[in-house]
Amino acid sequence: MGTASVLTKLLRAPADLIKDWHWRPVEDVRADVGGITEVPSYITDTYGRFMKEQAERAAKDDLGPRDLLKAYGITRSSVNRQARDVSDDLASGSMRPEGYFSEWLMSPKGRRYLDAAQKGDVDQGAIDDIVERFGSFGMADTLGKDLTWGAQNLPQRATRLGQAVAGPADVWRGTAQELQGIGPAKSGFIASLLGRGDMPTLDARQLKLQAGPAAADASKYMRRGGGKGGDAAVDRLGQRQTELGLGLPDEFSPHYQHLTHHALWDAVGGTKITHDDLVRAMQRGGATPGLLGATGAGAAATAYALRNREKK
Repeated sequence: MGTASVLTKLLRAPADLIKDWHWRPVEDVRADVGGITEVPSYITDTYGRFMKEQAERAAKDDLGPRDLLKAYGITRSSVNRQARDVSDDLASGSMRPEGYFSEWLMSPKGRRYLDAAQKGDVDQGAIDDIVERFGSFGMADTLGKDLTWGAQNLPQRATRLGQAVAGPADVWRGTAQELQGIGPAKSGFIASLLGRGDMPTLDARQLKLQAGPAAADASKYMRRGGGKGGDAAVDRLGQRQTELGLGLPDEFSPHYQHLTHHALWDAVGGTKITHDDLVRAMQRGGATPGLLGATGAGAAATAYALRNREKK
C-alpha cells in the first residue's frame, strides 16, 4: 500500500496569505471521519480507475474539446447546489445535481449540445431543455449561461488540454481558473474528471470539517492576493490530507489528494458515492451513436478520433 509520501507535490501559494485563518487540529478532523486509515476500495475501483485511465489519455495528448466541455459542464452544475428528488424521463429518486446533469449529457439533447459546442456553435434548444429540467436544483439560468460560454470558448482552449492536465501544477491552475466560474476551490474537481488528482477540492463540506466555525469567513481569506488566498487554502488542505496519510494502492498514488477528498467527503456525510454517473458521462456521454454501448476510456478516445476524422 502506498501513502501520501509518494505524492506529486503541489505548487505552493504563499501560506502567509491565510496564516491568521485558524483551522481545526488535524487530529480532530481524523476523529470526525471515524479514524479511517485508507481510501475505500469502492472509490479506488471505480473513480480511481477512471482517473488513471483519463491520466493515460492526457499523457498521450488524447483529450479534446468534448472532454473539456463535459468536465466543465459537470463541474459547474455541481456548484452551490444540493441533491434533490426528481422524477422524469432521465432519472428518478434523490439525485446530486452533477449526477443529473451527467444523465442529461447522455440524452439526445445532451448529445445535440455537445455536437454543436464541439464546433463552437450554441444549440439554444438543447440548452433551454436542461435549463427547464434543472429548475429544482437552483440557478438553472446560470447553468444555461455557463453552457453557452462553454460552447463559445472551450473548443479553442482544448488544443493542448492533455499537456495542461499532465503538466506542472501552476500550468493547470492557470488553465482551470481561466474558465468561467472555476476558481481555486474547484480546480481540483474539474481536474479529476480529466485525469489529474494531485489537488483536493475545497467545497463546503471540507470547509466545515477542516475549519469548523471559521469556515464562515472563508470568502474573506480566499479573496486575498487577487484569489491567491484560495490557492493557499487548497494547498493547506492538501498538506493536511497528506498528514492524514490514508493508505492507497501505489497505482493510484498520483491521485491521492482527490481520492482522499472523496473518502473524507463520504465519511462525513455517511454516503458511499462511486460517481458512476459522472464516469459514464465522461466515457460515453454524447458519443457517436453505435459506440454508446462501449465502455472505458478507450471507447471515448475512439469516438473522439472518429468524430475528428470525419471533420477532415
